[in-house]
Amino acid sequence: MVVLKGLEDQGLILRSPHPRHANVLELRLTGPGHEALQAGRERVEPVEKRLLEAFSSRELATLRELLTRWSDAAERNET
Repeated sequence: MVVLKGLEDQGLILRSPHPRHANVLELRLTGPGHEALQAGRERVEPVEKRLLEAFSSRELATLRELLTRWSDAAERNET
């Protein structure tokens, strides 16, 4: 919730009660939120492309498999 509060304080999101579900808050990006998201994408895409080009398709498949196993193991340990 701290992250959401920060985004709301910066005017990047709006939080409002869900019209049918009392315990649910809806989140919406504001105009500045959409702009920040797009700016972030523009900064990340060249870096992501450069990193992905450093690996063969086979290495990327192995990396995905290992990261999936890592994530699955982490989720199992949370319960």
